[in-house]
Amino acid sequence: TIEFTVTNDKEDQIIVMKDKPILSNIRLVKKDKYTKEIIKEKFVFGKYEDENCENLIEKYTSNGDGIIEFENLKYGIIYIKELVPPNKYSLSDEIVKIEINDKGVFINDEQIDPENDIYSFDFYNEERPNPDTRNN
Repeated sequence: TIEFTVTNDKEDQIIVMKDKPILSNIRLVKKDKYTKEIIKEKFVFGKYEDENCENLIEKYTSNGDGIIEFENLKYGIIYIKELVPPNKYSLSDEIVKIEINDKGVFINDEQIDPENDIYSFDFYNEERPNPDTRNN
């Protein structure tokens, strides 16, 4: 609400109203591709402004609980990509498109619904194969 008074002085009055930006938090949950269990290891993701992931905006490191929170995201499109995989897992080459607009939050063009006011999606990794170290 902005209050103002109109006078008879014939002077120009300029009133500026700005909407407070709507910000969203999105949680990435790291899971094993086959067991679907949360991978409780450290890993790193990059947030990018372009779909080729060349213009890095920020790096995010998990704290070992299998989760990264992308906080205070504004309307628009960003891309995320894994930079450092969890221990014993292969680096994923998947690029995830996150779009926030007046219709909601979309992950790779699919709308997701919040659960307890938190937008969340799963990101899967494959465990690296163990090399065969036996003598033949």
